[in-house]
Amino acid sequence: MTSLPQPTGRDRLNEMLTTAQQPSVLMESRIATPALVIMLGSTPAKAGLELCRQMLTLPHKDHRRVALVYIDTDDAPSDVVAFRKEHEGVFQEFKLRIAVPAGIDFATMPKQDMQTFIPAKAPQYFANGAGGIRNNGHVAAAFDHQKIVQTLESALVAIERLGTSQDERHVREMQVNIVAFLGGGTGSGILADLAVIVRQMLVKRQYQQRLNLFCMLPEPIMGASDNDVSWRKSNATACLLELTGLSLVAAATPGGLYEKFMFNEGYYVTDDPIANEVYLVGRTAMGSADDTARIVGLDLFQRLTDASGVGFLEHSTWVNRRSLGATDERGLPTMFGTSCPMEVRFPARETARAFAQISASYLLPHLVGQEPTPPPI
Repeated sequence: MTSLPQPTGRDRLNEMLTTAQQPSVLMESRIATPALVIMLGSTPAKAGLELCRQMLTLPHKDHRRVALVYIDTDDAPSDVVAFRKEHEGVFQEFKLRIAVPAGIDFATMPKQDMQTFIPAKAPQYFANGAGGIRNNGHVAAAFDHQKIVQTLESALVAIERLGTSQDERHVREMQVNIVAFLGGGTGSGILADLAVIVRQMLVKRQYQQRLNLFCMLPEPIMGASDNDVSWRKSNATACLLELTGLSLVAAATPGGLYEKFMFNEGYYVTDDPIANEVYLVGRTAMGSADDTARIVGLDLFQRLTDASGVGFLEHSTWVNRRSLGATDERGLPTMFGTSCPMEVRFPARETARAFAQISASYLLPHLVGQEPTPPPI
């Protein structure tokens, strides 16, 4: 009878290191406030990819407190698709592809067409993307409005669903983070629409809420011509003006309420900023928008695990953040800020556990008469 080979010290070491890299079931929860994260477009999907990579270190109960929604006029990037296949079922992800109807000239028109179309400019169907045209993204969202609402509803229900552990509690508050690249037609075209829709959904649930918008600004990158950068900057400017306009329009409307239509569905905009905080992410000196998206993903992870901000600095100046919900001397909403994850959490507990396991892997072989191979010098 052939005996099985006995594991060497190096085998034990590799096994312990592999175990150390896996999140423990008994890890403490790091997400105190449930979060809905919405990625608009292909570039923000890369931010969602980085966020998911960081969330792999969290326990399963934290995964259940976060829902990720991907809305795009194009297919998901290949690396995002590959990551989903590798970690299928780990995260609560909801994907939706929208598009301008191919036969837009023969489609049923909305009653409030002035809020949907641009005069003398017919929206155009693209097989992939929105063609860099904001109105194409907005029209796609208007015609697929019910699909968007259903997808967001499914994501909220997934967060609200109670588990079987003893510390489960009903959702009473929610933070929503919407990520958009303002240079393209998808994100800049539907960012304001999604902010209005989500806010009303949370108001109906009577949640304590905080709505943050992460706006990735276009900047010169490799492979982009001056005309491309100029086009993208005009999209970003138009989107920011729309956000500001929606924050002010109710004050000029009789009754203090403005009704914004998505196809034939009306959403009321009140006399206050459309979002609690709008973060502008630019001047990153990165070579591609994908790298900028990774910065946003890291920022999102730190915000989710800290519930209110990024590290000690924002906690110590929390009172200053209240000014983001006020107005300046010109009556404009002060909801715009800057954000960058410059503070890093050192994993002291995980590092100590890994060193302890490595030390044990060198001690145990001596107790059983086997010595591990020394590492190369």
